[in-house]
Amino acid sequence: MVLGEAGAMLAIGLFIGVTLALAVGKTATAMLFNVKPYDPLTIALSATALAAVAILSSYLPARRAARRSIPWPPCATNKILRLGRCARFQGTLTAWH
Repeated sequence: MVLGEAGAMLAIGLFIGVTLALAVGKTATAMLFNVKPYDPLTIALSATALAAVAILSSYLPARRAARRSIPWPPCATNKILRLGRCARFQGTLTAWH
């Protein structure tokens, strides 16, 4: 789920970025050294590097979150809940027994 959302944002960002790079590349010719404004290798390498960083930066937190087990309700590990005195979840105690 998280990786799918990150992939969608990555695709939209790459589309907008490559489109703007091609549009502005002609005007930035004076600043480019030994690179044509429409160099496909440079654009492909930039897009690949951006994709790798985006996927890695969304995969690592998603993997860490998937490995955690969060008790629900939060006081489920507390003896108070087992005794039926969890004030915060008083109405839901029957669902968790």
